[in-house]
Amino acid sequence: MPPISPILLAAVSAPPAADSQSNWVALILREFGRSQATGFIFDMVKWTLLGAAIGIAVAAVACAVFWRLQWYEISWRFARALRWTLFALATVISGALFGLAGFWSGAIAGSERVLSRSQLATDVFPKIGDAIADAMAWVQVRPQFSTMTNDVELSSKLAEFRAGKWELHAEEFLQQIASIKGEVTNLVAKVEQSTLRLAPQLKGGLGEKLLHQFLKGLGRLVVEKKAASELKGWGADRIYYAILQELKTAAANAGHPDTIARSEISSLLVEKGIVPAIMKPIRATARAQQLPLIALALMAIVLPPLCVRLARRWSARKSIQDLSSGKQPFAQP
Repeated sequence: MPPISPILLAAVSAPPAADSQSNWVALILREFGRSQATGFIFDMVKWTLLGAAIGIAVAAVACAVFWRLQWYEISWRFARALRWTLFALATVISGALFGLAGFWSGAIAGSERVLSRSQLATDVFPKIGDAIADAMAWVQVRPQFSTMTNDVELSSKLAEFRAGKWELHAEEFLQQIASIKGEVTNLVAKVEQSTLRLAPQLKGGLGEKLLHQFLKGLGRLVVEKKAASELKGWGADRIYYAILQELKTAAANAGHPDTIARSEISSLLVEKGIVPAIMKPIRATARAQQLPLIALALMAIVLPPLCVRLARRWSARKSIQDLSSGKQPFAQP
């Protein structure tokens, strides 16, 4: 498989610290723009232009409203030039800031395009989902084979699971994973080796590294026994959350109230775990950038007429004070 830059690795096992998340988002967006340039850049440009158009429209409507409210009504020298200058500045600044906000919407849309249509979606993620499903099956059948001499029978049982001859019992698995203590490291190594043997195209590239990091992260979470409420982050945390919270529902939706097949587990993990694990930090970073940009744009629209109105009131009040004190008010054109 063609190489893809391994910048995704920071997402799959590291805890969700703010600095590592923001750095990873910047890197992954850069990689998406490089490896999927046409579609990704198209989304970025489209949403940037749309955001700029919205910003210009909002500024134009706001200026018209403030004009009707007479917030721009001033009798100073060069008043007309000042009004049009303020109109133009508000429109340009609003268009630019809304355009930047649209840029981040394009980053989200472009990332979704890459994750749904690229090689990651077709070759890498399904294999990782299959590997995690195999690990789940191992947890379920391991108590039946109490000694290491039964490894052949255990491998045969897992091969039957891959072939669809039996399905994982969802509720029983969740009980087993809550009580599992030892052999997690050994399980991770065995599942990784088995997956690379079954899918040799993953060897030596990003697929192998992603597989290793996801399995390692899940092994850590199984040992730590984190509650589901602590797992709504990104990376391996989000996949483990999907297992704990979505497994029984997915089994019921598949038509089997208690059991779920390997292919259905893999699809669940990709849809509810792997893709959200990557998209969540991208969305969070984009929203964190968009809100200040939109707030600044609205301030650029509202503050100039507000300042003009306050200045007009101050000027009128000063003129009244000058008249009451017998002073000649400043002559205005």
